[in-house]
Amino acid sequence: MIAGTAKIDLKVFAAANGRDGGTPLELERVIPVFHRWIQERVLDELLVDVADYTHVPEGPGVVLVCHDALYALDGAGGELGLLYSRRRETHPSLGTIASLDDRLASVFRRALAACDRLEREESLGGALRFPGDRFLVAVNDRRVTAEQAGELAAALGRLAAWLLPGETPAIEIHQRAGDRLAASVRRDRAAGVAELLIRLSGEAVVGRI
Repeated sequence: MIAGTAKIDLKVFAAANGRDGGTPLELERVIPVFHRWIQERVLDELLVDVADYTHVPEGPGVVLVCHDALYALDGAGGELGLLYSRRRETHPSLGTIASLDDRLASVFRRALAACDRLEREESLGGALRFPGDRFLVAVNDRRVTAEQAGELAAALGRLAAWLLPGETPAIEIHQRAGDRLAASVRRDRAAGVAELLIRLSGEAVVGRI
């Protein structure tokens, strides 16, 4: 069952250009931002280090390494986005996770919080914007197979019903031979991540979805 693994990835796609169609972000500008996040302990994580992969075409870009997860400005597939990759759940704030529904909500909360903070970084001058209309969820555990696709789709459907009331986002499962189980979520609205984060922040998920 998917519920038995903590290894969930979420990519929140960025807008193609900066705010108001400005110049695309030079990823090297994020390196000092992530270093400052470590120094100031701005995330509810044990922050460890920053890795620079900007020389790798369509690669992970700049990675903020944490004990439980990675945050990366990811360019895979030629599309920039914030990739949150959870590896384990040791932080006390993750101790209430009891189901796949809880885990997905927690992953979205962490990823969207980082997106919101990056959007508000004065040093980036609005060069990063996350419309909040496209997401890619992947189970980063090859023991999870296509047989669990229905479990992932159902959990994402429940999350969408709670997080996006009145909307019917398109949820599409992807898995080719040898690939990880993944799902794309697309909305018709591009209202930004702050609206979603407000709904997720500070609310217990158990029993709500």
